[in-house]
Amino acid sequence: MRSYIRRVVYYMGALYATSILIPGFSVMQSAKGFLIASIVVTLAFTFLSPLIRVVLLPINIITLGIFSWLAQVVVFYIALLFFPTLFSIRSWNFVGWQVTQLGITIAPMSISVFATIIIAALMISFIAAVVQWILG
Repeated sequence: MRSYIRRVVYYMGALYATSILIPGFSVMQSAKGFLIASIVVTLAFTFLSPLIRVVLLPINIITLGIFSWLAQVVVFYIALLFFPTLFSIRSWNFVGWQVTQLGITIAPMSISVFATIIIAALMISFIAAVVQWILG
C-alpha cells in the first residue's frame, strides 16, 4: 500500500511538471481533480502497461526494442479515452530552441494533438521513473 501511495505521489509530480513544461497539456485545475488524475495515471501505468507490453511484444521483438516507448503512449492514450475530463490536450506552437555554442538549432514548429499526447506520455513516464529511481 505504501509503495502504491509513493507511486501516486511520483506520478502527481510528473503530471505537474509535464503540465508546466508542455503548453498543450494540462490537468484539471482543482486539487481533487489533480489527485484523481494522478491515481488514474498511476493505475494505468501500473496495471495496463504490462498487458500492453505483452500485446506489443512482436513489434518490440521485430524492431529490437526501438518501439518499446509505444507501450507508454498507448497506456496514456487509453487513460485519456476513459477519463477525457481530467486532462486537456491541444495543439500548440513550439517557439524553437537554439544553443549557439554547440551549433544546435531546433526550428519553430506547430505541434499537433497527436504529437502532444506522445510527448506528454513519454515525459510523464520518464519523470516518474527518474524520481522513483532517485527516491527508491
